Amino acid sequence: MNVLAIQDGHNASCVYLEDGEVRLAVQEERLRREKNFHGFPLQGIEFIEKESGVKASEMDRIVLASSYVPSPPPGGREARIRAYKKDPAKSRVKEGLKQLGVKRAVAAGQIQKRKNILAQMGCEQSKIEVMDHHFCHAASAYYGWGKYDEDVLVLTNDGAGDDLCATVSIGSRGRLKRIAEVRMEHSIGELWALFTAMMGMVPLEHEYKLMGLAPYAPESGVERVKRVLEDCFTFESDGLTWRVAGGCP
Repeated sequence: MNVLAIQDGHNASCVYLEDGEVRLAVQEERLRREKNFHGFPLQGIEFIEKESGVKASEMDRIVLASSYVPSPPPGGREARIRAYKKDPAKSRVKEGLKQLGVKRAVAAGQIQKRKNILAQMGCEQSKIEVMDHHFCHAASAYYGWGKYDEDVLVLTNDGAGDDLCATVSIGSRGRLKRIAEVRMEHSIGELWALFTAMMGMVPLEHEYKLMGLAPYAPESGVERVKRVLEDCFTFESDGLTWRVAGGCP
């Protein structure tokens, strides 16, 4: 079976699998020479078609890695930093709209738009499948690990994807079963992106620099930040999920 998997959001990429084995994988930024390219990986698909000899329209299955794709981050370093420093009231408005079902309608429209792009390549809509964002993260970890004869704890944690920022699953005998999840409103990853912006670096790109610099911080500074943050998050009774505490912006 030939499968084409597509990630068309931040750091767009695509992968070609043949009978369950990865044959080709490419990130769109490499072909366009545009770092962290956000959008549909058209050139990546063309690359895979050329290298594999299999057209997208000939694939047995085409998989999209999220049902909802956030808007592209603002262009330019300074614009992206400013976007992450905006008044948190905007986040509350977005949450209200989501509760009204607006986001669900937007996601449905996005899915159809993406399917239309593939239809222009001659792909049959019946072959296109949309997968949950965090399931894809968990699957790459679990199936990449490849130990199906034992139970495996699989954790995912990111900024946000398909309304979640973290999941806990059990991998057993080649199957994944999700046992806990955390809503995107309680994202530690988004907090980390905000810190990145506050440090004058580019969110969604330079988080790794903060992680690399963290070990060089003096212990006194670490403790001061810890005291501020430790009251911002609380764990639920299940011990697996957390949420932003009341009164913490």
